[in-house]
Amino acid sequence: MRYQVVTHNPEWKQRYASEADQIIRTLHGMAMTLHHIGSTAIPGISAKPIIDILMEVDELDALDARRAAMERLEYEAKGEFGILGRRYFHKNDASGIRTHQVHAFQAGSTGATRHLAFRDYMIAHPVAARAYSSLKESLALQHPDDFEAYMDGKDAFIKEHEARAVAWNRERHRHDCIETERTRLRLFEDADAEHAFTWLSDPEVMRFIPSGPDATLDDTRRRIAAYRAHQDRHGFSKQLIIHRESSQAIGDAGLYHLPDGKRIELGFRIAKSRWAQGYAVEVGRAWLAWFDTHLADEPLFADVHPDHRRSQRVLEKLGFCRSYEETVFGMSMLIYTRR
Repeated sequence: MRYQVVTHNPEWKQRYASEADQIIRTLHGMAMTLHHIGSTAIPGISAKPIIDILMEVDELDALDARRAAMERLEYEAKGEFGILGRRYFHKNDASGIRTHQVHAFQAGSTGATRHLAFRDYMIAHPVAARAYSSLKESLALQHPDDFEAYMDGKDAFIKEHEARAVAWNRERHRHDCIETERTRLRLFEDADAEHAFTWLSDPEVMRFIPSGPDATLDDTRRRIAAYRAHQDRHGFSKQLIIHRESSQAIGDAGLYHLPDGKRIELGFRIAKSRWAQGYAVEVGRAWLAWFDTHLADEPLFADVHPDHRRSQRVLEKLGFCRSYEETVFGMSMLIYTRR
């Protein structure tokens, strides 16, 4: 089988939109959602010029009953075609060259999720996308007349990155993404330890934290592991603050349980280079909005050292008021509650 791998064509997006519109009109009345998937849906990477369409349907039997409608659009129905739970259709042009493929799955199925996760992962990870593009270009040069060899050459890369994509997708959908005008927040990853160590080991940043500064990188790794475990258990935790313009990590903020395991506290730490620029208030307000959406029936607290005037002013701007004093992790702290 002859095939081609070509540089990315911005017109692929419109080709998908045009074809999707025809399918929707032809299958009028059937519950479905269409998505542009595959390499032609990933900006900037090389691909075979074939538009891949994911169709999510409520019932595969309903699609089977509309097979003739797909054939009127010049699609050939191939059944599952080697993948359990799929309905596969392909279309060729007048010269017999493949132009479109439809992969239909039940909505929310593993097959549908896998395709969307891989696409979104590649868009969000341009280094991996470029590696995928280079691999395809190389394989096409090595095996111009052997499509099976081309597919075999991609297999290990796709399996590895599909597994990463599914895990990444599961993690990012664990709760809503939090963004502010200047920052975005995300869950900590193991690879973040070296960045976080720069402020978690800073005696000035950690001066009023009961545990004190992290002495070693392993201390920071253990701290991140605790945040990840807290996230898995409760659905929220401290998160990394990313400065959107520079993509630099500038601190951490989020919700965490106080020692009694019942009260939830709001906390934030900002790298010294970003002090006095309003980031604590900006991020704090975003977390309060998240809290009010997801945990509105819960009381919210914050603990701050009596000498930490800067954090006290931040909490007051966020609508907290001083309530009482308590020992937290061996340090005397003022406990603030929301008004």
